Amino acid sequence: MKISELTRLISAAGCYLLKHKTRHDLWINPATGETFLIPRHQSEEVPKGLERAAKKWAGVE
Repeated sequence: MKISELTRLISAAGCYLLKHKTRHDLWINPATGETFLIPRHQSEEVPKGLERAAKKWAGVE
């Protein structure tokens, strides 16, 4: 899964971009109030651990 696909997935789950950082974007899940960082390298593959964690933070899994 590419980072651009992951951001579309978590965005569809109701999360939104809170702030652009230098190399990462800060996202928030409004349902839980939890914030998390996603790298900004849109064309790179997401490491499996980050993919699982981001899905968990977004409430997708």
